[in-house]
Amino acid sequence: MCVEIGSHQWFSVDQWWGAFNETKSVTCTTSTDTILNIEWIEPVPKEMELWWDSYTDIGVIQASYTDKSNDFQIEDGWTDIGTWWDAYNRTRADDIAELDQILTESDELWGQRNGPFDADPLSADVAQSAGGSHPFNLGREEEWSDWLAQLLRADSGEFHRELFGETFESSPRRVEREAHLPNPTGKDRYADILSQHGSNRISVEVKVGDRKLKKTTDTTALIENQYYGEWQHYLLLPEQDLWAVREIFDIEISTTDGERDTIPSEASEEVLILYWSDVSRALRTVLLTENAQTPHWSASAYLFCARIEQEQLGFTPQPIIDQIGTEANKVQSFRSVSVVIGNIEGQSEYLKTFTEANNE
Repeated sequence: MCVEIGSHQWFSVDQWWGAFNETKSVTCTTSTDTILNIEWIEPVPKEMELWWDSYTDIGVIQASYTDKSNDFQIEDGWTDIGTWWDAYNRTRADDIAELDQILTESDELWGQRNGPFDADPLSADVAQSAGGSHPFNLGREEEWSDWLAQLLRADSGEFHRELFGETFESSPRRVEREAHLPNPTGKDRYADILSQHGSNRISVEVKVGDRKLKKTTDTTALIENQYYGEWQHYLLLPEQDLWAVREIFDIEISTTDGERDTIPSEASEEVLILYWSDVSRALRTVLLTENAQTPHWSASAYLFCARIEQEQLGFTPQPIIDQIGTEANKVQSFRSVSVVIGNIEGQSEYLKTFTEANNE
């Protein structure tokens, strides 16, 4: 606890502290430490008295806990935990069985199509296969931006079309990363990704947890001031950070089917909100069937899709689902315990929607 004391009160406190320090060490207190000569503390402000009262209560709490700890038997709680665990396992088993079936159907879909891969991107645990030594730093926003920019740069146009619309269905003329935007009247900015297609152009502000979003509209204004053309601006972020958009820009998000949420901007075109799930779905759509992408692009896009789904969306890969299914009753399975039912349900809906849309 921290008590604010004015400088004019330090003399009284020093007198009290000197008297206290001469009698007892503050590093090791006993029950007698809560007894002070009233003459020492009479000049001390009321705030200190309140602090001291709360301090003396600590001994009571500690003594109470110590007295009862000898009688506490951990094994007595296992009956309640066992009941909860059984109920948890039954609920989880149903969700896991459903997800396992959906993953199987998705694998079949990928195997039936003429794309470069015959299994769902979630068929492998990319974190485990990397062994913790992969060069991709998941916590660095710049690395996610670099990977996305490289896929946009080498794209045949199919990925652009799926993610940004039919206006962008050809290869970009140029893709820039960290484009410097000097601001003579304020702070310089850097555009994360600029993709130029003739007079039609795209800017993407990339976020993977950073909720400092206010600079987004400042950046789009500088882009339009320094680059000619028709611009579409996007803010790419995890869907769970949508609350930050509402709070920072003081807007209501009311999504209409077929339309993206937007952030208004007085000095530029509005900013469309893009989620990482939109990126992964676009990659899946391109990779599912025969396409004009190079093998190198396809391999990079497939791994990026798996990374997005497992790291940004929190989805569980097939090997872990299989492991959970076989270890449903083993408390010691740490990976099993760590899986959240809500994420499994969201993953099931995501995969089911994609599979059904591409089976029509």
